[in-house]
Amino acid sequence: MIKILQNILIVLTFICGSQINLVAQDRLGIVSSNYAGSQGVMINPSSILNSKLYMDINLVSFNVSGQNNYLYIPARDYSFGRILREIKKYNDSNVPDADVDMLEQSYDHGNNTNAFINASVMGPSAMYAINDQAFGFYSSLRNYASASNIPFEQMNFAYVDLNFIDQLNVEYTDSDYRVVMASWMELGFTYARILKRDYNKHLSGGITVKRLLSYAGAFADFEQMDYRLEVNGHAFVNESDFELAYAIPINYNTNTANDQIKPLGKGWGIDIGITYQFKTRGYE
Repeated sequence: MIKILQNILIVLTFICGSQINLVAQDRLGIVSSNYAGSQGVMINPSSILNSKLYMDINLVSFNVSGQNNYLYIPARDYSFGRILREIKKYNDSNVPDADVDMLEQSYDHGNNTNAFINASVMGPSAMYAINDQAFGFYSSLRNYASASNIPFEQMNFAYVDLNFIDQLNVEYTDSDYRVVMASWMELGFTYARILKRDYNKHLSGGITVKRLLSYAGAFADFEQMDYRLEVNGHAFVNESDFELAYAIPINYNTNTANDQIKPLGKGWGIDIGITYQFKTRGYE
């Protein structure tokens, strides 16, 4: 036991003393539960063998999550039902500039901002565990968008208005910020098995092989942007250095949406996961 604690302390010391940025899982909720079933393969293929369910069938499920350091809802105003009512009120008004209290407030800082959003739909999926092995398959449509190091005044222009009077006729010099988004479908098959089981020690591993079908993607990488905005959204760019690329389901000749949405790119992916459990009691 002392040796285990020593190893944990060494690892924690290395993490705290290093300059590596660590990002935790963002898919919380049922996927980390012992009853996740087929949902668990989204973060660890070996989880279907450690689930308390020996069989699970998923018809459809949704996941939406996001984070940013530009807007927030004060705790005193937060209410899921109230947010839905405000959104409905806004949609029913049919007035673009309707005076609707959407509860949000802006962080009071001038630093650059970051934002991330994930929206996914998990379609027909299933898993089945028997003895020391487990099998599963899943289908999922996933959408991600990320913006990093966005200048604060640009977020104000995007959220408030291009005629935001406090920021007009000001020379801005921005650099090193980017935006990226992607939309794709995954069709995966998972296999997991117990690698070692000895009294209260349990080691299992799993692998997922998945087919990737991409439907849209885009990115913009800005090295430098010198500009100013004037009334009526007139922009004057003095100097710019950026890269822009996109692949979206439109007819580039007519700028109209395609009647049939087809994959714009294809590929393969592999997830490998290992789970180690140190139980308080051994197997009977």
